[in-house]
Amino acid sequence: MPKFKFDPRTLKQGFAIGSLVPPTSPDGKAGDYVLKIVEGVLCVFSPGKRSFVRAEIHPTFAEDPSFSSEDEFYLPVDRKSLFDSDLTEVGINVSEKGLVVKADGDGQSRQAVVKKKMGNSRRASMPKRFSITGESMSSRNLEELLHQVSCSALARETKSEEDMKVNQVHFYPEIGSVYSNARDKYVSIATLDGMKLTHSIVSADLPTMRAFCSKIDGDVVVGQDKGHLFIQDPKTGSIIGFSRISCNKPPLTVFSQDDYEIVMIADHTQLTKALKWASMAVEATPRVTWESDGQELRMLHGGNEVATMTIEFTRGSTIKADFHVDNLLNIVSHVDGKVMLKYKHKSAPALLEITGSTKGIVNARHFILSMKERK
Repeated sequence: MPKFKFDPRTLKQGFAIGSLVPPTSPDGKAGDYVLKIVEGVLCVFSPGKRSFVRAEIHPTFAEDPSFSSEDEFYLPVDRKSLFDSDLTEVGINVSEKGLVVKADGDGQSRQAVVKKKMGNSRRASMPKRFSITGESMSSRNLEELLHQVSCSALARETKSEEDMKVNQVHFYPEIGSVYSNARDKYVSIATLDGMKLTHSIVSADLPTMRAFCSKIDGDVVVGQDKGHLFIQDPKTGSIIGFSRISCNKPPLTVFSQDDYEIVMIADHTQLTKALKWASMAVEATPRVTWESDGQELRMLHGGNEVATMTIEFTRGSTIKADFHVDNLLNIVSHVDGKVMLKYKHKSAPALLEITGSTKGIVNARHFILSMKERK
């Protein structure tokens, strides 16, 4: 049987991609990774409950680049470290026993065998290489877009299918923007010039999508069919897929950035510390009142002051409004640099917009409504 050699770093990266989706067996229990040599490339397939990943790991040497193994091999999750070698070279070949993995270097040698998948096994089989059509964009830009809209996406709270129908982020190519809505508690809009994606993505899938993008150097291709949304690395062929959940894509209206009565600038570190303190200090309800006379921003709960910090007004001079402190803290954690706070938009007097001062390719705006004042 032909032999193949791999750079240990490439193997490690490939399995890092392959393990983004925990493998699940047909009965819903923890499953195994499926391995196969396909046209000289080591393929790792991990089927999840509603997502999958198929990673392709290219060798540094292939005795027969056209070779494809007839058998598939299964690798339990707890044996994944067999492909995480600190030696200088890893050799792989197919034998009657299974997939033989041998690592060499620094006067050491290590060897292990990955078993064949039995013919009557109910384990998933390796799918053929996917060929998708879609939009190409920088993996870093897509990751940053998804990071910003994760603020309002409620990814952790999205568990049931009903949640998945509602908690989705939506792409609007006509204005180059991505939108997420935390059940009308707060909203995030991230904009990237030239963004052409038209998709809607289930919020629960955002962390895995971001992790996939973080491991890709260069562009990715984003496409979909009737049942799945795909992100693929065109360089290696590695791909991740997610089951689509139909939803109603809402229309998006973006408020102008200039029509606010009040504009304030706060130090990010001071604001974060003040909000964290206020979050711990409040009792029974997360309501915090913001008050300012133009010099300091005071945070009150139940009429008692819980935090004070300096603030700079660039428009207007006073503010008095109630906000959900935990939601504010979540939003501020997604911005950086000096924090710009804009309040009382002419089209929405109760609206507070929060942005960071660091200029990047992705422009993010976060919005939260003040709470109704208690009588």
